[in-house]
Amino acid sequence: MREELSTVISNRSAAYYDAQDYISALADAETVISLRRNWPKGHFRKAKALLGMQKTKEAAESVRLGLSFEPQNTVSFYPSPLVVVLMAFVGAPDLPQ
Repeated sequence: MREELSTVISNRSAAYYDAQDYISALADAETVISLRRNWPKGHFRKAKALLGMQKTKEAAESVRLGLSFEPQNTVSFYPSPLVVVLMAFVGAPDLPQ
């Protein structure tokens, strides 16, 4: 149940982000993290929302934390060029070329 709910809320966070409603995107991302702390996708959603709010340091920390659960995860973190830049900032391994 938690997995299904966290997926739905994660997708809603993405929709809020696309609508430039970064506060709602962040709230949903934090809900996802509370449901599934070790799922990198929630941390990715949080990082994107924080970037939308111009909170780069906090976004980088969210990326760092998400990668600590799955250091080689390229699926959750690489879809956004902004997150790729953040990953370079935090020294993430195996950045795409």
